[in-house]
Amino acid sequence: MASGSSPDDRAATGWGEELSVAPPHARLVSGLRWLMVLGLGALAAAGVARAAAYREKQAGGAQVVTAEPRGDRFACPMHPSVVASAGPEATCPICGMRLARLDDSAAAGAPAQTGVMEAATHPLAASVDAPATVAPLERSLVQLTGRFNGWLEKLEVNETGRRVERGQILALVYSPDLIRAQKTMLNARRWERDAQPNLQPSHEGDTTGEMFAEARFRVEAFGLDARDIETILSKGLQRLVPIRAPLAGVVIRKDAVTGGYVQPGAPLYTIADLTTVSVLGELLESDLPGVRVGQPAVVTLRALPGESFAGKVAFVAPILNGPGGSAQVRVDLPNPGLRLRPGALATLRLTLPPRQVMGVPAASVVLETP
Repeated sequence: MASGSSPDDRAATGWGEELSVAPPHARLVSGLRWLMVLGLGALAAAGVARAAAYREKQAGGAQVVTAEPRGDRFACPMHPSVVASAGPEATCPICGMRLARLDDSAAAGAPAQTGVMEAATHPLAASVDAPATVAPLERSLVQLTGRFNGWLEKLEVNETGRRVERGQILALVYSPDLIRAQKTMLNARRWERDAQPNLQPSHEGDTTGEMFAEARFRVEAFGLDARDIETILSKGLQRLVPIRAPLAGVVIRKDAVTGGYVQPGAPLYTIADLTTVSVLGELLESDLPGVRVGQPAVVTLRALPGESFAGKVAFVAPILNGPGGSAQVRVDLPNPGLRLRPGALATLRLTLPPRQVMGVPAASVVLETP
């Protein structure tokens, strides 16, 4: 009978309303859900209470500031209740901010104005460190070149880096040009001795004394030293003549080679007097307005740690090394014992004029720690 019932019969008996009836376990599930919500809320409240208790314990409890000498107390700008007698480097145990010094009103018992700190302009004296190198003093460099045609038959100084004295023989040269010049000078000297005083040859119009002076001048023009000219006059024609150092210093470059050919203008030796050296630094364009000639400077070298050398700015380049680049600054330093070696790496420190900059109290800066 039930299998053949019609829809109207099912509606009359209530069979079609079975979906609106709650399952028998629905109330149990709902009760468990509320119990879980209440449990989580209790756990959260307990965590907050434990965190507050821990912070209060770390803070050591709030202190009420009474009359204390100025500079004896420091407080947290964000938590004024945290007061300590530690130095300004101490930090708040709650937020980690650096403690600020209490003012007079706070020391007298009034509330400390640590929550508001004003920014202000302050003079800032800055220094700049520029990479630099040691170099020979430019005006102390001397390049010895050939003044005649000839051959280098012997080198007395045959290596770079040798220290030489003024007048020291560097090389011995054979030169047909010098041979002819010597003969002319010796003949003029002999004519001067043998001829009548003030004798004037018709083809020259000069006295024998003037002829000798001119012949000697030609020998001197070849670069011969006065002592070598006297040797020629006293001992006669010299096949080899010496080339001497024009100053005391160090041979920093040698182009002369034994057996090499010498001609006018050919470089032979480059000598530098290293008793004074230059320190050449490179400064950015933004730092140049504060640099002046005569300004004090301090030089340190990697090769001499722990030592510094005081000097003054001797030169500031008027041009830059490329657009927006750097400019060279030179400091000259005495070099006793030749301890400052050309080519050594150095650091050039210059103090720039004070500039007005905006600053804030250190206590207002919060440093985040990972």
